[in-house]
Amino acid sequence: MLGRATARTQEIGVRLALGAGRARIVRQLLTESLLLSALGTAAALVLATWGARWLVAWASAAGDWRLSLALEWRHLAFTAAVAVAATCLFALAPACAATRLDLHSALQSATGGHSAGRFRNRLGRCLIVAQLSVSLTLLSAAALLANSLWNLRHQDFGFDADHVLMTDIPLEFTKAMMRRNTALRQPLYDRMNAIPGVRSAAVDAFGVLDSIVYTCWLSTPERPAQSGDYYTRLVHISERYFETIGTPILAGRGVTAADRADSPRVVVLSQTAARTLFGSASPLGRYVSTGKTFASKNALQVVGVAHDVRFANPREPFGFVLYVPLAQDPAPVTAVLLRAASDPGHLAPTVRAAFREVDPAVFVGAIHPLADRVEAQLSNEKLLALLSACFGLLALALTAVGVYGVIAYAVQRRTQEIGIRLALGAERASVSRMMMRDVALLALGGTLLGAAGAVAATRALRTMLFAFDPADYGLLLAAAALLLLVSIPAGYLPTRRAARLDPMNALRQQ
Repeated sequence: MLGRATARTQEIGVRLALGAGRARIVRQLLTESLLLSALGTAAALVLATWGARWLVAWASAAGDWRLSLALEWRHLAFTAAVAVAATCLFALAPACAATRLDLHSALQSATGGHSAGRFRNRLGRCLIVAQLSVSLTLLSAAALLANSLWNLRHQDFGFDADHVLMTDIPLEFTKAMMRRNTALRQPLYDRMNAIPGVRSAAVDAFGVLDSIVYTCWLSTPERPAQSGDYYTRLVHISERYFETIGTPILAGRGVTAADRADSPRVVVLSQTAARTLFGSASPLGRYVSTGKTFASKNALQVVGVAHDVRFANPREPFGFVLYVPLAQDPAPVTAVLLRAASDPGHLAPTVRAAFREVDPAVFVGAIHPLADRVEAQLSNEKLLALLSACFGLLALALTAVGVYGVIAYAVQRRTQEIGIRLALGAERASVSRMMMRDVALLALGGTLLGAAGAVAATRALRTMLFAFDPADYGLLLAAAALLLLVSIPAGYLPTRRAARLDPMNALRQQ
């Protein structure tokens, strides 16, 4: 708008000289700008209608976010007010400035001799520098959030979710239903392991990615329970549990069929719990208790150490976990896990039929691959990374258009100067270098300001970033390189056109 207003200064001066009213010219310029704004608004409404649904559906993995995505008048009114204000600011202000000139000044400004034209040119450059800096800040934030999402996805969860199907059994806290669910343990275990294509199956209570968490105190004969030990997670499992979810046994063994109700009570500790309780000594054969102080009647013999597992939130650190056999410590079954030889999704109908065979009255919840459950835990991070990437790329596109417009306007204003230089023997390459210096200065100024904004954004986002490392500041350099990779060619296109001008045609232009 700044460039167009300056380019039309001569036209506006002629209209004023012929008796046109200033208010009428301002209305005309504002109407043209509002028409462009209306077209942009229509495109934005289309994007808002289907774009929001696509973003939420993609980020929520299973598409189960119950969000109202209908356009509300308050949101529409606010964004419309912002659009109208921006249109008035960047269209009405230059129009008013242009109509304040007399004809002589307007003719001078059209050829670049008036200070108003130079002022608008400087203002346009300042706006481009600001746009570059904002783009770099947004790109840096997008890179950091995307890297954080990558770290979350590729961290060590402690289990292998590939080819594992998980079936939820909603728990009703009535004595009759809890007894009924407890009685399902062995029939479900036997029936699920008999399904063709299933490598192993297991049942558990309050296990991995379960919405219900059961915690207890933890003590040993040498160490009473500490304040943080109350958050020790107690998981009831059947045999083949570790084999099914793919959690390695680091020492000893897991739960087996030999761990019956009439056999000595045993427990498998998580790696963090074993290291904290027994240090570098072997925990195998040692005893732990689930009370605040160790009680021999509640003692559990450690028979194995399992790799740490992130049970619920992927951001949570590894904690204390006790795995006890369901046969020795009965509990209502809350999930059934199956490891398939291939894609586990096709087993869902078979699993539902197996549940009906075991107990037609049992209520079966969601049946989905365990990998999908893990992905659903990252929905917030996915949405943040996707939104920041979209905003960053949009800002990058606007920046490219802005750089192109400013340089193209500068070429237009300096057409006669370029023609004189070429007529006097200047090389076309030197003309290109002269114009590219302006592009380089704009890019350098925007990059320096954007780098400061990117560092500030990094500090603001630090609590949202997972496994952030000082080496991740290299992502800011990559974002700056991407910005330069887009802005330099955008400025080079009008510069190349300037170098190809015919000197005689350029000198004839007024």
